[in-house]
Amino acid sequence: MAEYIIMLIMIIVLGIIVQPNKTSTRKKIYIIVSFGSMAILAALRKYIIGIDLELLYAPAFENIAKMGWESLSLIEMETGYVYFCKLLTLISQDVQVLIIVTSIFIYSIYGWFIYKNSKNVIISTTMFIFLSLFFMSMNIVRQEIAVAIILIAYEFLKKNKKIVAISLIILATTIHASAIICLLIFILLYGKEFKKKYLIISVIVIMLLLVIYKPLLTGYSVIADKLNISNNKDYSTYLESETYGVGNVNLNTISTILFAILIYALGYYYITYLNKEEDKEQKKVQSFYLFMTMFYSIVSIVSIKMTIISRLSYYFIPFILLILPECLSISKNKYNKQLIVVLIYGVMMAKYFYIFFNLADVLFGVMPYKFFWE
Repeated sequence: MAEYIIMLIMIIVLGIIVQPNKTSTRKKIYIIVSFGSMAILAALRKYIIGIDLELLYAPAFENIAKMGWESLSLIEMETGYVYFCKLLTLISQDVQVLIIVTSIFIYSIYGWFIYKNSKNVIISTTMFIFLSLFFMSMNIVRQEIAVAIILIAYEFLKKNKKIVAISLIILATTIHASAIICLLIFILLYGKEFKKKYLIISVIVIMLLLVIYKPLLTGYSVIADKLNISNNKDYSTYLESETYGVGNVNLNTISTILFAILIYALGYYYITYLNKEEDKEQKKVQSFYLFMTMFYSIVSIVSIKMTIISRLSYYFIPFILLILPECLSISKNKYNKQLIVVLIYGVMMAKYFYIFFNLADVLFGVMPYKFFWE
């Protein structure tokens, strides 16, 4: 526990001392130190830190290390991830190599993404922690690799290099099949202006999904199997799982929904109503942030019916890290800015510390922290 607290305090103090938003050099220093410290802490963790890492990825890595290349198709995981692990075993057959390489990759990409896009790197970085993304990224390692690849794809999309972006998204699906959701979103929505009608559409979609969510997920499972999107034949079991196939209404899910609604309402108000941005490219970016926030809200609400749906939110959350600084840059009222920060951070921090002291082990398996040599 102390390791996480020390890291958080260090990142907050660093922000106060360096004041990274003033210059590009300061911003680089802040990002490198902040995400570098996360990468080091994650890289040095024991394989039991992270539920999925301990129960799924570490045993799978050990099996892959023992198998020949011709037998890898027997591993019921996405092909890209299996071959990635096999390549790592050429360096070492110790699972720690997987932990080190994935930690460096995931946090480097998140830091780079924030550096390239955020108008306030302190807010984006602290949000990364307070939204429990650091905890989750030590757990759902495979999906976080896919998310990182999606973030790289986004940078190419911004440069109008759609073929490269699409290729990267397809690559991400070979790591985690759920990344396929980003293909349609990136192709259809990037460059579109977020109009007021989308608010009404999102409300209708939420109401429909609350009713038909299970048939849709069942259909996806069947299609994924037919198209061989994934080698994993166990995805369909999530639908009947007593843990993931049911919904939960508790303090954690309610606070997630409250935060999602707040950030969506905030983004909608500032980007749709108050935005005076003349730059067409910047407007395109802001609208995309709002679309991703809309999807985050939809997924957060619908996940109260089936927990596993919440996993889709991790493709949208990186853009949540950007939309608050974007809104604050649009606002010209100092009092409003302070009120927004207090409100959003109040919800985030209350949720974070509740999870930190009560649910971090149950939800993520990250407590108590252990170094790999312990």
